Amino acid sequence: MSANRKLLDYYVERYNAGDLDAVMDLYAEHAVQLMPDGTFEGRSAIRERLALDLEACPDVTHKVTSFVDQGDAFADEWTFAGTHTGPLTLPDGRQLPPTGKHVEVKGMELVRMRDGKIVVDNLYYDTAAILAQLGALAPQPGDTNGTTAAMFEVAARLKVRDGELDGFKQQAAEMMSQTREKDTKTLRYDWFLSNDGTEVEVREGYVDADALLEHGHNVQEARDKLFRDYAYDHDMTIYGEPSPALAGLMEQLAGVVPFRKFSLLQGLDADIKALDEIPA
Repeated sequence: MSANRKLLDYYVERYNAGDLDAVMDLYAEHAVQLMPDGTFEGRSAIRERLALDLEACPDVTHKVTSFVDQGDAFADEWTFAGTHTGPLTLPDGRQLPPTGKHVEVKGMELVRMRDGKIVVDNLYYDTAAILAQLGALAPQPGDTNGTTAAMFEVAARLKVRDGELDGFKQQAAEMMSQTREKDTKTLRYDWFLSNDGTEVEVREGYVDADALLEHGHNVQEARDKLFRDYAYDHDMTIYGEPSPALAGLMEQLAGVVPFRKFSLLQGLDADIKALDEIPA
């Protein structure tokens, strides 16, 4: 067995045991780790990044499925499997709360060595596949009741009061700041402004319907100021089935905020089961 393969086997053994101290001893001091969500330079940064995955899936099993050795470099294919019982840090820095779901992803890496230490580790894997398995990205197969067991989506539309665009932008920035600081289940919160600066559409995505309620609570004061001073004519479109709590709130606000609701017809992973199931 080559020295590189022995190092890889030891790496996997200690990683599966959660022993990052031993894992980091295998890296050179100024090593670089390249991953789909960024480049991490130095042992400290690499350790912090690896710890995020172990926090999300403490029961991780990392298994090497193929290995190619060539001098001071080697490549391997691997499978990462575990149960999502801890917060998963998303590429934008926000966290996906534990779902209790099993996740498995395949990937590969190209590793360069110097003096028996890892100097560059370049990993390739599909982060979207992970999010889809956790129900945080794409509609899931077999969903026939018109809901998405994945991201709960909302579109909000509003108009900017005449002469108040600058103030609107400042208050919108405050709402964004509150969302980033306080929300725990928000996956998307993108604001779009029309070319003439008079209309805005906000595209929102949440882990589930109740996460919209959490978001609303967190930005309530900033949102009230936005509509009191800078915006008007607010309506919302819901894509999917609201939770009982959200449905109750929509009922209460029916005379204040117009709501429209759309149920899933079809998607890349959800087919129409029968045409007569679609409301006329």
